[in-house]
Amino acid sequence: MSKKGSGHGEPVTQASWWSGCTEPFRPVDKTALGGTPTSGWAFTIALTGQDGFGQDNARTFAPTPQPFNFGVCAAASASPLCTADPNTVPKVMDTITPTGVAQSTELDYTLGAVVLQGVTIS
Repeated sequence: MSKKGSGHGEPVTQASWWSGCTEPFRPVDKTALGGTPTSGWAFTIALTGQDGFGQDNARTFAPTPQPFNFGVCAAASASPLCTADPNTVPKVMDTITPTGVAQSTELDYTLGAVVLQGVTIS
């Protein structure tokens, strides 16, 4: 999180069952943000699955669902989305997109590098 235009921010909080947090949202002290969020600030939220064993602790993907991997596609398919290398897909299960941006487009790795856009406070 960072003020709009000041570059990429760093994650401020992480909630997981392992950390004892059973709520989907956690409060963040405004001092961790560098002040009170105001007009022009943007927030990017991504939901992923925790693994605890990978380099980034995010659950990885396989071509189809596996006991400890998410599936890129529910079943094998010739679709470009399904034939992509599972190691190259974004490890994002859900995200909030700005108005006018479709989540399906935001996360479509066949269009190029996936870059999540923040939702700006107006």
